[in-house]
Amino acid sequence: MSFCSHCVQGVRHEGTPEGKFETIGGVKTYVALPTTDYPKDKAILFLTDVFGPELPNNLLLADSYAKNGFQVYLPDLFDGDPVPAEGLSPG
Repeated sequence: MSFCSHCVQGVRHEGTPEGKFETIGGVKTYVALPTTDYPKDKAILFLTDVFGPELPNNLLLADSYAKNGFQVYLPDLFDGDPVPAEGLSPG
């Protein structure tokens, strides 16, 4: 599969993800949960861009939703083979 060069450009955000990876239904999934009480019957299913869960930006965004009171599940739909993010600029 080929992509145009502009399709895989962007900025790599800095920060340390706070959630954790779990296997759910055989799929590696990043799970970010609020630290305070939250509604257990509602969740965000976070489907990433082509960079998958290996890009910190996606994990940090999931953490941000969790900090705002939502449980977040981010499955690795690429099964460990996303578009490489090494070309992104630090930012």
